[in-house]
Amino acid sequence: MNNKNKEKKVLFLGKKNDYLTEVCMKICTEKFRNAEIFLASRFDKIPGFINNWKGDFLISFLFPLLIEKKLLNNIKNIAINFHPGPPEYPGIGCTNYAIYNKEEVYGVTCHIVSENFDAGDILKVKRFKLNKNEDVYTLTQRAYLYLLEMYIEVLNDLKNNKTLIRDDKEKWKGKARTRKEFNKFLKLNINMSKSEIKRRILATTWPGRGSAYLKINGIKFEGKIEEND
Repeated sequence: MNNKNKEKKVLFLGKKNDYLTEVCMKICTEKFRNAEIFLASRFDKIPGFINNWKGDFLISFLFPLLIEKKLLNNIKNIAINFHPGPPEYPGIGCTNYAIYNKEEVYGVTCHIVSENFDAGDILKVKRFKLNKNEDVYTLTQRAYLYLLEMYIEVLNDLKNNKTLIRDDKEKWKGKARTRKEFNKFLKLNINMSKSEIKRRILATTWPGRGSAYLKINGIKFEGKIEEND
């Protein structure tokens, strides 16, 4: 590691209790000795000492909270985020919506952090084809592998003092989908067609976490697709 890299101050923001985040956190601290770490869940708040942090790079990896303008203004070089979806799917639930829409190609994105979720200039996109019978779990795991590959490439560029170039060919499609929108997507109702119910269940079923559901008189019924359906 050269002297320039030793002097770089880096803030790594990541997702709490997430294995892949921990891997990326370790990679960051190995490449940049002067790195500070903050992990959060979506129920947490960013503390004042983080919002007042000043340094060269901000690296956000699966970070669930909105990063405030005050912190972004304190970054000398660049603030980047790694999003586990392509520009067509900003916000949460990206793999769910991709399965629901029966996409044939998916991807992951590295972009500059802005004041809104998944809205900053795009730096890099990695795309790949979905496998036959892909489900939301397998797609998410494959997307994470591509995201890790991209993360290592970008951090190597930062370590070697390479300028990250904006990809003008890539644009976000619409605004980032919110938690409220996704929660609505999870709710089934008896007026939906059988095909719509099946698509939503397939797009939301995750091992150990349940799926789209129907709620009647306060009782929740989780959807399940039988093999002969």
